[in-house]
Amino acid sequence: MFRSRFFWKLFVSYAIVILATVGAVGFLVLREYRHDLGERMETSLRNQLVCLSDLVDGTRPDVSRGTIQRRAHEVAAETGRRITVIAADGSVIADSDADADGMENHGNRPEVKEAIAKRFGVQRRQSATVGRELVYVAHAPGALDVPRDVVRIAVPLESIDKDATAVARLILVAAGLASILALVVGAFIVR
Repeated sequence: MFRSRFFWKLFVSYAIVILATVGAVGFLVLREYRHDLGERMETSLRNQLVCLSDLVDGTRPDVSRGTIQRRAHEVAAETGRRITVIAADGSVIADSDADADGMENHGNRPEVKEAIAKRFGVQRRQSATVGRELVYVAHAPGALDVPRDVVRIAVPLESIDKDATAVARLILVAAGLASILALVVGAFIVR
């Protein structure tokens, strides 16, 4: 049986179909998982920003720069997120990871410009300040027709990649086991 040419032709064809199908399904599931994970992360960051909007909503003009800086550090320590508060003119009021006084104007950052135009802005890029690739979500609460401050939160893309890598390993193991089982069953069917 295992010496027959016909058996090997049929078995190899069967194996190619199984491996191609399992590989394609694994790739599509992983791609969809990464996309969904990114969307869930952005939604979570937006929700956190709404909770932080009191830092920049303009209803508390008596809040000092030191208080805002302290609050940014507290929130960052609790959440593991980078928090930046940006004035309407683009100057940095507070930052949880760097000295705000030494930072360049953030008014031209894509996520800040988008937040000023649409209330929320999202950008994935390399941070000029901390030198890592981050997902930025910015929020500018208030009326769109008046200048307003922006609060921004950032998360390293490494955290998304780490989750996706763990899922990729599970998919690879499951696909490997399913393929081996299908090939063994296939070998007995075609004999």
